[in-house]
Amino acid sequence: MTITNEDRKRCQTTVTDFHTQHEPDSCFPTALKNVLDDLADRRDESALRHSVSDLGDALDYVENRASASDRLAARIDPLIEGAGYEVNHMTGVGYEQLQTIIESDDRSLPICEFHEQYFEDISQHTNEYTPEPGLVDLPANSYPPGLPV
Repeated sequence: MTITNEDRKRCQTTVTDFHTQHEPDSCFPTALKNVLDDLADRRDESALRHSVSDLGDALDYVENRASASDRLAARIDPLIEGAGYEVNHMTGVGYEQLQTIIESDDRSLPICEFHEQYFEDISQHTNEYTPEPGLVDLPANSYPPGLPV
């Protein structure tokens, strides 16, 4: 699969207003903040807006210990159910399914967690980038198809 310039431009436009993480291990609450804010903008739904701090508290984020991703729905659903949304946690999702989610106006952008093998594999194909495992807060069309998430 080739990432086109149009794909790159669309991705960059999407993430332009995203918040950056304040701590190296605060990617999960920051990613949630970004995708919920994006959905809140698209759906004109202020009940989806929460601070990084509130999302971190819901995820039991502790600086230098990262966040717990277990029981995600139980932790986040109470914050977003007033807006009529709920967490949908999926594993083994392929590129085409991620693309469908991204293109849906009724869903947030996905937050993808890649298997460590992905980072080992990708590091063998580039000298410009040394990837590290973690959450990815970008539209899935930035990544090759068929990768485990």
